[in-house]
Amino acid sequence: QNDMDLNKRLSSNGSLDMGKYLAEPLAKRLQRLYDHGGRKFLVSNSLPLGCRPFSISQEKPTTRCVERLNKLASEFNSYLPRMLKNLESTLSGSKFVLLDVYKVFEDVFSEPASYGITDITHSCCPIDSMKHIPMCKDGEVCINRNQYAFFDAIHPTEVMNSIM
Repeated sequence: QNDMDLNKRLSSNGSLDMGKYLAEPLAKRLQRLYDHGGRKFLVSNSLPLGCRPFSISQEKPTTRCVERLNKLASEFNSYLPRMLKNLESTLSGSKFVLLDVYKVFEDVFSEPASYGITDITHSCCPIDSMKHIPMCKDGEVCINRNQYAFFDAIHPTEVMNSIM
């Protein structure tokens, strides 16, 4: 996701396979872990990047989320299964399991109350969008963090992590 954040200004124009472009560095890192003895891997795809409080505060979309960023995440996510299958077939004894984080977030966003979450738009701790810093402002943290999907402007809360 950090790679996608760094490349979020890019967009598909037909000449570049964004899913492949963004997934290739991950494949190299997984290969390196395999070379160091790793054999079993749980790999998560990307969450809907455009629905994070930071994305919303920076781009101020007319819809609930920044669809351009969600499209970028979806392109990456669509390439992952093929990439993991290829790695598993070429790296002897390896096992790759894909965790569909995007789907989990979609489910929570569609019915947050059923998960005990009341706020899917804001972060638990205040952010200073004027400074473009997505972390908690002045170390303030809300007391009802279990009601939020996001702890700070980019990271899910413990509740979201347990749902995943």
